[in-house]
Amino acid sequence: MENQLTRSRNFLASQGFNLFAVLDLQTMPETILQPLRQDEIALSSYQRVILIGAAGLEMWERLKAFGFKSDNPVDHFSLVTGEKCLQEFFEINKWLTIFPSNIPLPLQQFGELAGWSHRSPLGLSIHPEYGTWFAYRAVFLIEDDVPVTRSEKTNPPCDTCIDTPCVNACPVGAVSVSESLKLESCMNYRLKETSPCATRCLARMACPVGREYRYTDEQLAYHGNVSLNSLTRYRAESD
Repeated sequence: MENQLTRSRNFLASQGFNLFAVLDLQTMPETILQPLRQDEIALSSYQRVILIGAAGLEMWERLKAFGFKSDNPVDHFSLVTGEKCLQEFFEINKWLTIFPSNIPLPLQQFGELAGWSHRSPLGLSIHPEYGTWFAYRAVFLIEDDVPVTRSEKTNPPCDTCIDTPCVNACPVGAVSVSESLKLESCMNYRLKETSPCATRCLARMACPVGREYRYTDEQLAYHGNVSLNSLTRYRAESD
C-alpha cells in the first residue's frame, strides 16, 4: 500500500498536483464534518479523505496541454486527474467527490490537518514554502482503508513577519494583522471601475513568502477574472 501512495503521489505531481494527503475521516473535528452531515452524506460508509492540491506554476502548464474542455476547466482537469489516480493507482472504483461541489467545505481546515497551511491576514491559507500560491483542487471520500499520510508540523510564516507588506499594500485597509479581513471593503474596491485589485490582490502580490512560485500573469488573469465574475454575480443577486 505504501508503494501505491508513492506511485499516486508521483503521478499527481507529474500533472502539477504537488500537494497530496490521505486523512482519517473518523477522527476529523466536527466543524469539518458538519457540512457533510447537513448534506446527508452517510459518513459511516467512508474511512478516508483524499485531499489534492496544486502549488506554483506546473498545474497551469499541464492544464493548457490538456486543453480547456469545459466551462470550468480547472475543476474538470482536477477531477479527471484525481479520478484517474483513484482508479489506476489506488485501484478504487467507488468514491464520493465532495469538492468541487456545492457543499460549503471548510477547505482551510482540511489544509491545516494535512500540514499544508496556516491562517493569514489575507483570509487565504498560507503555505510555509509556497506562500499563498497554492489551491485545494479536489477532495474525495473513499471506503478503503488506505494508510494515512503524515502531517508535518510547521510554523506559521506570518508569525515572524515584521514589515507586514500585505497590510501596507492593501489600498483600502481591508487587511489587518489583528482583525479579520474586511471583506466588504475588499469587494467594494474590486468592483470599482479601473480598480487595480479587480483581477489580482495587491496585498497578496506583496507577500514575500513563496514569491518564486507566484502565478504567471496569464494564470493570475484567468483566476482573477473567474473570481471577479463570481463577485459581480453575487453583488447583483444581493442587490
